[in-house]
Amino acid sequence: MRNHALAIYACFIVLLVINERRSNAAEKPNIVFILTDNHGAWTLGCYGNKDIRTPNIDRLADNGMLFERAMSSNPVCSPMLLRESKNRHAEYYADKFLPSFPRDTVHPWQHSNLKYHNNPVSIRRVAAEVSGVDDGVGTVIDTLQKHGLSENTIVVFAGDQGWMGGQNGFFGMGDHTRPMGAHDLMMQVPLIVSHPSKIAAGKTNIMVSNTDFLPSMLDYLSLGHRTPNSKQQKLSGRSYADILRGKPIDWETEMYYEMESCRSIRTEKWKYVARRSPTGPSELYDMQADPHERFNLFGQPSVAATQQKLAEKLTMWFETFANPEYDLWNGGRSKARRHHAPKGHSDYRPR
Repeated sequence: MRNHALAIYACFIVLLVINERRSNAAEKPNIVFILTDNHGAWTLGCYGNKDIRTPNIDRLADNGMLFERAMSSNPVCSPMLLRESKNRHAEYYADKFLPSFPRDTVHPWQHSNLKYHNNPVSIRRVAAEVSGVDDGVGTVIDTLQKHGLSENTIVVFAGDQGWMGGQNGFFGMGDHTRPMGAHDLMMQVPLIVSHPSKIAAGKTNIMVSNTDFLPSMLDYLSLGHRTPNSKQQKLSGRSYADILRGKPIDWETEMYYEMESCRSIRTEKWKYVARRSPTGPSELYDMQADPHERFNLFGQPSVAATQQKLAEKLTMWFETFANPEYDLWNGGRSKARRHHAPKGHSDYRPR
């Protein structure tokens, strides 16, 4: 990856026109999908950040549906943050303390990015890059308005994985720790969907996964029948399209995550994390009593039944949806060289 902390992923702004006629609309909508890289939702004004200037993304959120708990099912990538930003926002942030980035002792699991912790250059670089992304979003919104396309265009703003900036002593994503991390902030991403005059402005607190995006968008466009559902292409995601339509939805909080041999299940109350190849350590958190994931309850007799139930759910879900060829837990291979492999494995890298 080039030296951009939060560049629009591969300059990823895709404009596509749906080519299938919708029975309930006279005109087919456009979709603009903006996907950022290494982007924790907490870095945006519309998600509560008071330090970083993001007026255009905030404007999009003011006119669309903001998902407060959108999660990514996999975290991987690596920005370069030891050099000062060179964009137009660098001067503004040059003397800012930016308290939304906690200064904390480095977590013992931190493997990469050790020089970024509590480093003002790295922190200010992130802030400047986020504001730079915001500039690009503003250009997209203004261009749609200029050409009279706003009303008939769905604009989606999302991140490909979460990112931590000092919280709990972590700096980066799940692949920057050893063992691989599964903290909520490594998963939480921004997700805003705007469709003027069609999607009412608001916020929703349901927890959704990036795997839910495709079935949801197809459903919203009345193309649900195009959702892959064969034995070879069965999707794990669910549709939250009714949220976009302003309708009530029956939605169980159950989100699954995987990074190489680290897997987890997140429910409304619990998070269970298991690791295999190499094995352990395992984790169990009461997310209502301990939302910052500081007290690992794994192995405690008082929660043994809950732990067992979550372990069974995790196993069953991956048995249903994992591709056996790439199922690392059961002898499958990785498509790329692994970041963390057991000793004796061809991908093993000594620390």
